[in-house]
Amino acid sequence: MFRRKLWLVLVAALTVAAVAAGIAFAEKDKGNDKNFEYAIGLWGDFPYSDVQAQVGVPNLIDDMNDADIKFSVQDGDLKAGSATANSQTPTTCADPLYVQALGFFNSLEKPAFFTPGDNDWTDCDRLSNGPFDSLERLTHERTVFFSGKYADRSLGQEQMKAEVQTAPLCQGAPSSPGDPRPLVGCIENRLWTFQKVTYVTLNVQGTCNNLCKSGSTTSARSSSRRPSPRAAGSCARRCSRRRSASASTAPRPASRTGAGRSAASPTRR
Repeated sequence: MFRRKLWLVLVAALTVAAVAAGIAFAEKDKGNDKNFEYAIGLWGDFPYSDVQAQVGVPNLIDDMNDADIKFSVQDGDLKAGSATANSQTPTTCADPLYVQALGFFNSLEKPAFFTPGDNDWTDCDRLSNGPFDSLERLTHERTVFFSGKYADRSLGQEQMKAEVQTAPLCQGAPSSPGDPRPLVGCIENRLWTFQKVTYVTLNVQGTCNNLCKSGSTTSARSSSRRPSPRAAGSCARRCSRRRSASASTAPRPASRTGAGRSAASPTRR
């Protein structure tokens, strides 16, 4: 219920932001309404099942590729909160999950932005998901989606340059259990401006931003759950239960509070 309320709040906020910024959805070759400037695609919490991974996501990608959008954002959750037994597609937090997601993102013709969700890392300590150390999985996501040729650019076949929060304000995975958690760059936090509208993705998660339990009965999170003057995961200053999505009409520096969620709603024809 809490996640549903957050989603409804996010949708409402994005609707207002879309109207204010003059953003609309449109089909390819038909162009956008003359009262609007351009269209974007927003999606997330997908896929949660084999059918969604094998049919739903490919169909959505086809729709976005056929639509007249300038870029898309996946606002996190590459899987359901807990793994599905005997699934044909990746539903645990093992490496194949992220390989599958990277393939989805790079099937998009236009620039594709992504911000991690709680199911992608903070909930990876659950028995059904591995279990894994949560911060180790976030570190892996940073390597897969936000490093190398994606260090300062989006995913997708056509890439878009973005500003990156590289200051070492976020938690990284300890070298071994019991070791101090290093401070690293919050490189999943991105800021870009398109047509005078600035977009920001922030990695701030619902499970107290990795400071409280997600239902695990293991010690997989022991190295990342000890309270600290700096919050865990990506938020360096506070523990937040909210996901953020923002667009403004003027560029501004990347947030110093860490990482979070972003914007998008599936494009339909």
